[in-house]
Amino acid sequence: TSLMVHEMFHQHEMKLDLFSRYNISTHLNKKMGRTLLFLEWNALLRACKQDGKEKIKAINHALAFRRTRLEYYREGFPNEMNKESHEGLAEYTGMTLSGWDEQGKFSFLEKKIASRDDNNSISWTHAYTSGVLYGFLLDQKSPGWNRKLTKGQDLGEVLSKIYKTKYKAISEKRIPRVGRYYGHDSIIVKEEARVIKAQQLQDSFEKRFVDGPNLLLPNFGLGIQFNPEKITPFENVGTVYGELTGKSKWGEIKVNYGGILLLKGWKGLILDISNNWNPETELVNERYSIALNDGYRFVKTANGWTVEKVK
Repeated sequence: TSLMVHEMFHQHEMKLDLFSRYNISTHLNKKMGRTLLFLEWNALLRACKQDGKEKIKAINHALAFRRTRLEYYREGFPNEMNKESHEGLAEYTGMTLSGWDEQGKFSFLEKKIASRDDNNSISWTHAYTSGVLYGFLLDQKSPGWNRKLTKGQDLGEVLSKIYKTKYKAISEKRIPRVGRYYGHDSIIVKEEARVIKAQQLQDSFEKRFVDGPNLLLPNFGLGIQFNPEKITPFENVGTVYGELTGKSKWGEIKVNYGGILLLKGWKGLILDISNNWNPETELVNERYSIALNDGYRFVKTANGWTVEKVK
């Protein structure tokens, strides 16, 4: 039921003038970005369960972590905020209208935050948690707040206004001190271990999609479907999708596992291939399948292959 209502929200958000455009929040693939996000989540969850001064204190801390992240990543933060408006509000609406009681909602969120992934998909999936936390807190103070919401509003600012709170960014030196109430030390231990793995993954992307032979599938009216839980930013290059179906004028590609790179600016898809790749024999295998439309052909390039329209 929750998923169905979530998707129904998307059908109506254009009419409500709430649709906001965004790109992947690559700053949430960085140690500081992730740390501040997880501290914010833990503070919001504590606020949901508290009353009075303790509630306001937790809200102030959550918003301070959020403000600090904004100041660290001014260029990326609008993507994060707009994704909250798009997917976060849809997820909040789905959970709100699907019959969950308050205790059930908070228990679900607590488990979700505790079991958050240690890979890179938070860059895309963060809003499914953030939007719900803000929505439930706003419900506690001002039921019907969402009917007054307008396009482009920051849920953090909405929360601050309704709860009449005051907060400011936290200096890097004070983050551990304030964050100790919200699991800072355990977050840092996990994030420091993750940094090594994340760099190894970025290095592997460099070898696969830049150095090695590849197939470039240009953006000729490209549209994609993908698994949002298997997305990894490839810094300054694009985004790697673990599973993806891409359709364009040249045809269709379906990647079942292993990943494919969507270049920055939607310039096209890059599939890593073998040195002896042959389009006559290697268009279908367990990992991927490619179907080329009439009027297009594969062409050899200096670094592999590409697709072009037959002249």
